[in-house]
Amino acid sequence: MLNLLFATRFLINKWAFPVFNQIWSVGFFLSFLILLMRRQLRVNAKILLLFSLTSLYLLFSLSFSPSRIIFWRQYYIFVFGFLSFIIGRSLDSQKIMRALVFSSFLVSLVSFYAFFIGKGHILFYLRESNINNPFAEYFLRQNRAFFPFLLPNTLGSFMSLAFILNLGVSYEEREKVWQVILGVVFMSLVILSRSLGALFCLSVVLSVYLLLTKRKAKVQFVFFLLAAFLVIFFIFILRQNSVVIATPSFSFWQRLHFWQRAFLLIARHPLAGCGAGGYYLYTGIMYCHNVFLQMWLDYGILGFAAFAATTAYLLRSSQRLILSKPHKQFFLSLFLANLFFLLHNLIDIDFYIFQLSFVWFVIAGIIGKEDS
Repeated sequence: MLNLLFATRFLINKWAFPVFNQIWSVGFFLSFLILLMRRQLRVNAKILLLFSLTSLYLLFSLSFSPSRIIFWRQYYIFVFGFLSFIIGRSLDSQKIMRALVFSSFLVSLVSFYAFFIGKGHILFYLRESNINNPFAEYFLRQNRAFFPFLLPNTLGSFMSLAFILNLGVSYEEREKVWQVILGVVFMSLVILSRSLGALFCLSVVLSVYLLLTKRKAKVQFVFFLLAAFLVIFFIFILRQNSVVIATPSFSFWQRLHFWQRAFLLIARHPLAGCGAGGYYLYTGIMYCHNVFLQMWLDYGILGFAAFAATTAYLLRSSQRLILSKPHKQFFLSLFLANLFFLLHNLIDIDFYIFQLSFVWFVIAGIIGKEDS
């Protein structure tokens, strides 16, 4: 059941298939109720209190939100993310990890199909239907359009998380080859996405991994850093020669511009923020490409503090688990996945894409269970 729930969550893009997304939401909720009635889920008074207080604060923020549609989209992420957290906290950790990795592998197959075959069908459809969309055509012709994600950056982030989690799965000796194959598949898609943000964050995380697991292997560490630098440099040059909107320099300066506007709005509304959709109202841009700033803008200083404290707690708890429990590789992968999610959210909006934040909520549940 986990494989089905996870795979369908990742494969159903809510913008492309809104009806299927609603069907998945109902199916996931019913599955949650079935597990709850069978007493397979761990729900205590502390968790219910946390959910109630957070939910009340979010609903209170609705009163000054300029866009109720955007608010309810974000509230959906919170509610179903919380349900995902409880599933991660209740079921067998290794089974959940395997389900996440296996579901990611299914996604990779679909993404490879879109890369090699699907793009041609879509270009043919756009041409035959007389649909003029230069943005879509550019990404399709540059082999940077991957189903089921809207943007290549999202694919790069998702496959980076899959690669990291695959490091923590316990494989039998005869299954070790599959761990290598899956790692190659996930890493290939990260590189094919040409997402410099995902590649840079993944390089940082894997550097930490090498330092924590092979403290004396300085040669391997230097070789990895050199290889990562060459890959990032090659992709940077490749993208710098493309159209303006796809160049790394354009992306960099745009983000600086988004963050500058975010700081100006926070300075005007430091306590309560400007509500969900407020940044879009003032700037015409949906998100500022930094989830921490976005939290402050949407839900005020309390929302920012709560999210920052949660990410810090998860990093600290997973670090404590590495030092105090067996199966260090498993807990190390959880720590690294959280670190990657934290780093990439500094430059992108992973939290607001439920295909990505779903993984984070499940991982948070696993850490909460093991740490307690």
